[in-house]
Amino acid sequence: DHHGVTVLTEAGDFPSSPIEFHVNHPFVFVLYDPAKNATLFVGRVVELIW
Repeated sequence: DHHGVTVLTEAGDFPSSPIEFHVNHPFVFVLYDPAKNATLFVGRVVELIW
């Protein structure tokens, strides 16, 4: 069993360039608003289609 965590944070306006995130396994993602201390969305990707 392998587990890992990757955190990408952005603040303010749109980032100057796109963020590339490459994975080859299922993963869970969370959209969180720290200003409101609120989870906006939780999702998971279980089947990757290439």
